Amino acid sequence: MSDRELLNLAAKAAGYLCAFEDHGKWHASYGEGIVGVWNPLADGDTLRLAVKLNMAARIFANVTDAHAMNMPPESTMQVSHHSGPFAATRRAIVCAAAEIGRGMS
Repeated sequence: MSDRELLNLAAKAAGYLCAFEDHGKWHASYGEGIVGVWNPLADGDTLRLAVKLNMAARIFANVTDAHAMNMPPESTMQVSHHSGPFAATRRAIVCAAAEIGRGMS
């Protein structure tokens, strides 16, 4: 899934009209003509997204640790990212939000 699709579905889950890229920056349309810079893949918008969707996240160093905690497979998501653990965590939260948005169709 492209970042555009991911962010659009996450925006939908958060109650925003859409997400779009303009001149290299991502924005969200909040409705009533209000548009703001928004990119939970890159900054603190991730935490706001997680709170808005009432998400809880547990970060594990590897899949084995998650299995050791007896986490049900349907509640876990494995995401790795070449930019490190912070980027991987942001991406996991956005991916989970996108799945919520996909279910709203």
